[in-house]
Amino acid sequence: MQRKHAYAYVPYATGEAFDAYARTCGLTSKSELLKLLIGRELRLNRLKPGKQSRQPPSPNRTKITAHLSDELEAALAKRAAALGVSTSHATAQLVEGELSERWLEKSLTWEPSA
Repeated sequence: MQRKHAYAYVPYATGEAFDAYARTCGLTSKSELLKLLIGRELRLNRLKPGKQSRQPPSPNRTKITAHLSDELEAALAKRAAALGVSTSHATAQLVEGELSERWLEKSLTWEPSA
């Protein structure tokens, strides 16, 4: 099985915050967190269709890479196409959304009520 990649291009500060957040959650890399968020999105279909802005490459943006199986990459491409956006736009939305929502952090600290 050949490995594929998905890329999220985000502002540098967002990439740094995402990396710190991943480590806070016990992950060794932001790549693993992005892969987890992609899997979650493919199960829950939470992203909304939207317009994709064409931003020129910028030195203030950084690339977050997720290493995916062929199957996961194909599923992500299909999901992004259904939303009318590129896979990099969809993954950037996942990164920015998780920094706001902090789903993983809440999941890791959740305790059942007595």
